[in-house]
Amino acid sequence: MFNAFVAETHLYFSRHPKDLMGKIFVGSLCAIDTLNSALISHALYYYLVLLFPSTKGLNQATLTYCVEISLSFFLVFIVQLVYAHHVWQASRNMVLVGTIVIISTAAWALGIVMMVEFGRERLFSSLGTLPLRPIVTTMHSLVFLSTAISCAALCLYNKTPHISLADGLDFDNIYHFFLTYAVSRGSITALVQLAYWITFAVAPSSALWMPFHLLSSKLAINSLLTSLNSREHRQGGSEQGDITEGTSTSLFSGSGPRHVTSTVRFDDKELNTASEGDKDIHTKDEYEQEEADPWHRSMVSRRRM
Repeated sequence: MFNAFVAETHLYFSRHPKDLMGKIFVGSLCAIDTLNSALISHALYYYLVLLFPSTKGLNQATLTYCVEISLSFFLVFIVQLVYAHHVWQASRNMVLVGTIVIISTAAWALGIVMMVEFGRERLFSSLGTLPLRPIVTTMHSLVFLSTAISCAALCLYNKTPHISLADGLDFDNIYHFFLTYAVSRGSITALVQLAYWITFAVAPSSALWMPFHLLSSKLAINSLLTSLNSREHRQGGSEQGDITEGTSTSLFSGSGPRHVTSTVRFDDKELNTASEGDKDIHTKDEYEQEEADPWHRSMVSRRRM
């Protein structure tokens, strides 16, 4: 999961070299998630290596694990706010966006209360007793509800007719359908949050919920970056022309989605390859990447042959 996150971060920086605010935001997420991954590694090393084969101390949460839980709650909260912004760009529905923001904020507030209570003794068994059990169960239900509402709203308002399994079950259609609806719009993240909520509600004192906890923030971050990389986030995008397939939005601007055509033009001129026999049309970003990355240029050349 972390490797995919690093790859998505590199892709965002490569595609948006002039988007300063976006790069600061994505870079901050990268730093926080890197710290979070380091804390997870330390916790796993402590419980699986240092304590092995003894079972003593398994009920005691380490300080690094408590910090990791807090960072995970914060990352999920930030992702939900960004998805609320995407819903606003797609729908302009203030009531819907306000509902998502309120639910997400309430869940994060309950997460802070949970960590304050849990941090006093740091015993996993305390999660199954009062007052932590109803607090944490309610928090997970709100996180799932916010994620599910955002996913449903993006699927409803941000339709992409060009991606449909009805066109055939070839690899490209399946891949784009999965990437759009399952990853970038948060369907998989919502399912993991649902499993996280159910397992904790059923067995809060056991370790059944921990794998879903480790996955939740990672999936949320990767889904967000996939969503950002699947669009062109540009300030004043009109000067660069239309982009193929989908809508174009800006992460920090207030412009809504713009429906585009299947022809790529920049300044009303089609970008063709140097060869007369090559009829492929590429985006401006692809040409810049070919010029900057010799390996990518060689791979594209082989694909054209």
